[in-house]
Amino acid sequence: MKSKNIGTLVICVFSFLLVSFDASAQLKFGIGGSLTASPFYVGPQVRLGFDASDHIRLSGAGTYYLGSSSFWAIDVDARFKLATIGGVAVEPLAGIHINSGIALNAGLHFRIERDNGADLYFEPKVIVDNTTIFALSAGISF
Repeated sequence: MKSKNIGTLVICVFSFLLVSFDASAQLKFGIGGSLTASPFYVGPQVRLGFDASDHIRLSGAGTYYLGSSSFWAIDVDARFKLATIGGVAVEPLAGIHINSGIALNAGLHFRIERDNGADLYFEPKVIVDNTTIFALSAGISF
């Protein structure tokens, strides 16, 4: 399947999930950045997430990586709200990473919950394909 078709499929599935869940689910939009190590890439990121239940959050992120060559990557993750420690939500995650193909990813999402609704996030994860790549994202969600 071509990467353009994969991207369209992911957008359609994510849109279907958005309308399938209860309309009272909390929807969050985020902006930030992401970097990968070995090979090194850095880029701006946009993110959309919503609560599927009290403990499950579905999230999609698009990142435009800049480096020796530039490319788009899309991550679609499911997170489980494990605990909140001192105002920081700890959420293990698993999902898929899409750029020129599909890879699996896993990691942790840390969300600093703020009273004004603008939460800060920090997300280390590994992307597992033919190689293993470490990615780190951070930003703010509204």
